[in-house]
This record gives sequence, C-alpha cells and structure tokens, in this order.
Amino acid sequence: MKIWKDDLSLDDINNFSSNTMVSLLGIEYTEYGDDYLKAVMPVSEKTSQPMGFLHGGASCTLVETVASAAGNLCCSPDCFCKGYEVNCVHVHSAVVGETVEAVARPFHLGRRMQTWQVDISNKKTEKLICRATVSLVVCSKAELEIVRR
Repeated sequence: MKIWKDDLSLDDINNFSSNTMVSLLGIEYTEYGDDYLKAVMPVSEKTSQPMGFLHGGASCTLVETVASAAGNLCCSPDCFCKGYEVNCVHVHSAVVGETVEAVARPFHLGRRMQTWQVDISNKKTEKLICRATVSLVVCSKAELEIVRR
C-alpha cells in the first residue's frame, strides 16, 4: 500500500536537502517504493573516524535523515516531522572508499508520532552495518513558527 502523500521525483527530494548537512556528507536519495525510501552515503574522510571506519555519528545522521525525509513525505501539506529519538545498533563497519545504503520503512504511522526502522548496509557486500529505530513527532506548520521564535 502506498504511504506517500505526494508524488515527488527523486530530484525533488534531493533538491530539498541542498546546502544542508545532508549534501555536505554526500547523502543522496536513490529510490522509493510504495512503503520505503533509500539513500546512499559515501564512506569518506567526512564520514569516517580517525581509523578509517564509518563514524557512528555519521550512521546516526544518515538514519535520521532518511527517516525524517520519509516521514515528511507521509505528512499532509500543513504538517511536518522532526526527530524525537534515534536508537542505533552498530553491527559491522564499513571503510573509507565504500558506500553505505539506508532503507527506511515505517513501523508506525500515527497522527502525532511516527516510528521508522532504518537499516544501513554496505552497498557492495550487502552486509548489515547498522539497524536503527527513529521516532518522529508530527507537528503543524503553525507549531513550527512558535518554535522558531
């Protein structure tokens, strides 16, 4: 069953993140189906820790980015989602030069709260790198103006 409120192209989704941390880390949305959103991120000097492995914080950024984008694609035009909680379990690592892929799938899509499962895997070996649960709060755009003050 299709969960998205709008039919956006991948270019639209990627352009929404231009000039943000998302683009700085090289995160790019690559595919979406009826109930999932995929993105890739290179493991580079920007996303690694000093030993050359994917930084856990970069993994957390990737999972929250993909879950938040997916959550916002499920919202009505007068609402938006923002991160509430991220829980990551790092299972394996990736090294500089590799690419990781995150797939977000909904676990719960409520009126005020969403929960997404996001799996990061090594794009080449398909080995699971990280499994995460991301909770999002659904807010009205009017609430956004209050928060910005």
